[in-house]
Amino acid sequence: MESAKKNKKKIVIALVISLVAILAIISIFYILISNNQNTTNEQGTTAKQQNVEHENDTSEVQAGIMDMNNTNNVKIENGIKTNTSEVLLKDKTFENMKVTNIRLVAENGITTFTAEVINDSDTDFKEKELNIVFTNEDGSIYTVLRGFLPDLKVGESNTIDTSIPQDLSNAYDFTIEELKYIE
Repeated sequence: MESAKKNKKKIVIALVISLVAILAIISIFYILISNNQNTTNEQGTTAKQQNVEHENDTSEVQAGIMDMNNTNNVKIENGIKTNTSEVLLKDKTFENMKVTNIRLVAENGITTFTAEVINDSDTDFKEKELNIVFTNEDGSIYTVLRGFLPDLKVGESNTIDTSIPQDLSNAYDFTIEELKYIE
């Protein structure tokens, strides 16, 4: 009988310790989530630290978080947000080359931007680092994403393919600019 009481007491103590541990883990997780929501755009900060010149970069997109309630300019299927903005998806030009087959997709907190660049100009293109500037409908900057485009001879094409651990899928439009360093 005493042995049964001791076993029950041990079980109760083990349950209490387990509950305290679970509550501690939940509290730590909540604190980490709260801190993550208060961060600012790490990509923009990195660009500024590298002395990258870009006017009006006011991005405050949060790292690794996908807002599934924000359905502006997106279609959501199976947890994947695909940009549907006609303005963003419309063919564009960069240095007299055609930018087409544009996709902006967010999945698991990571946004991937892809676009095919076709050198249909009359001159060869020398490789460049790029700023891909995403904007909201009012023209304000949503965020800036870095990219790279290699050498392209006349008639050649290549794909810009870059990702960031942020949900940029709700962007309305974008432009591509050559990355300029401050000297």
